[in-house]
Amino acid sequence: MQLRAGTLPPVPRRGVVEWLFVRFVVVRGQIPRGAPAPKSMHPTSTPDRDAVLAQVRRDVARYRAIGDTLGASERDRLWVPNPFRPAWRYTYPESLRMQAVHARHHGALVGEFMNK
Repeated sequence: MQLRAGTLPPVPRRGVVEWLFVRFVVVRGQIPRGAPAPKSMHPTSTPDRDAVLAQVRRDVARYRAIGDTLGASERDRLWVPNPFRPAWRYTYPESLRMQAVHARHHGALVGEFMNK
């Protein structure tokens, strides 16, 4: 809404650690291994596969719908907070890239787990 109203401020400047994170994780697509996920993100002991996949599909559709309503220059100006570090920000394209990198990271972990 702020973007369309012309009241969205520019993307906040990044500190050194945030810049390094975006450069190496988002741009290069490499998530370091070994860092624990926040407890709020841990799955239940018996996750419901169908429910999880349905939620992922809903979230993807919601995210895609945002992008579908924006022109290229609007997508470049839109920014969103990092859900785990709200003081850090991603542009919309960076956020999309981070989602893809994160999904690939978890896909590799699942593949390793399944091959054990």
